[in-house]
Amino acid sequence: MRALPITRPLFGDVESAYLNQALISGNIAMGQMVELFEKMLHHYFAHEMHVISCSSGTAALHLALSSYDFTQYDEILVPDLAPIAVANAVAYTGARVVPVDVDLETWTISLEDCKRKISNNTAAIMPVHLYGMPCNMRALEDFAEENDLVIIEDAAQALGAKFESMPCGLMGNVGCFSFDVNKMITTAEGGCVVTHDAHLAGEIRLRRDQGQSDDKQFYHEVLGYNYRMSDLHAAIGVAQLSRIDDFIEERQTIFKRYNSVLDLPKQRQQSPEYEIAPWLYTILLENEAQRNLVATRLAEQGIETRGIFIPLHRQPMYQRPDDQFVVSSYIVDRGISLPTYVGMTAEDTTRVASAVNACIAPQMRIVARG
Repeated sequence: MRALPITRPLFGDVESAYLNQALISGNIAMGQMVELFEKMLHHYFAHEMHVISCSSGTAALHLALSSYDFTQYDEILVPDLAPIAVANAVAYTGARVVPVDVDLETWTISLEDCKRKISNNTAAIMPVHLYGMPCNMRALEDFAEENDLVIIEDAAQALGAKFESMPCGLMGNVGCFSFDVNKMITTAEGGCVVTHDAHLAGEIRLRRDQGQSDDKQFYHEVLGYNYRMSDLHAAIGVAQLSRIDDFIEERQTIFKRYNSVLDLPKQRQQSPEYEIAPWLYTILLENEAQRNLVATRLAEQGIETRGIFIPLHRQPMYQRPDDQFVVSSYIVDRGISLPTYVGMTAEDTTRVASAVNACIAPQMRIVARG
């Protein structure tokens, strides 16, 4: 029986054609393919804004944050349940990471806990659209405006998601995307920053290229970074982006199949009013023991699973007591992601769901509690 990975990209003749085009051109550094990829992203978002590609999603976060010149006295509100890159990008700037608990329904940053954690030093808030689930951006925008905060959106997992018809990543002051190998589309490694602010876009482009002046070669106006995307990576992105609607539609079908065959109560992110990006199908089980049982039994059958991101408060650099983060602790101890990728068949999803159902059947629950 063939193995089922948690995720994998789908490449074909389109990717090969664009890669060959980039290779034949002889210019594999940042060039025409990068320009084309940025234009295609602009068209996909269908809003007037600036798109700046870069070498990774982490680079996108760092560029967005560094363009505001935060200092060691500034505090940034960050959801506790988030990839470590979100907090690390804040730490790179010298600003202080303030972990915030998450909402039980959406698993995204809790506005109530933000109100408890805000201080006179709070300068920004970083909502993360976790697993493609949009945050309540309307409420967060009101909160940010009331407290004069910058909003930096992490939409790394949310390409294709929308809040009130607006694409995630386009509602804050600046938004960040990842095109890592496991994302909705991939450039193998890559990311981008989007913003409506022309001045901010200029600052980000400047810092992306070592802070080098457009007018004077080898003259560096600010501290910058080597965060450029290559034409080879962009060529893959151009091909992938040309098929994104098909990718999203197929992943939506996979989600619907799982919903129909898994014998689970409503143990998933809940938000009927938002348009999610179907990134990874992720569920909560009864307890940590049952989650571990499912992971072990599925691995024995060649089915890969993945736990939830370890929350920031359990990381050595940002450690805090569990009792300050009740919801994120609850989710991470029970959460597991199932294989979700373009190319999964109905038989594949049935195989995964049957294996999960066998583990959570009534006769297995005594074992799980043990």
